[in-house]
Amino acid sequence: MEHMLFPVYLAVLFICISTNYSNTDQSCL
Repeated sequence: MEHMLFPVYLAVLFICISTNYSNTDQSCL
């Protein structure tokens, strides 16, 4: 079950990093 959730976690993390890179905001971390 955890291996199913892992790609979702990576996708959310990637979106968070992209948003933080654009906004220079560390709120996601």
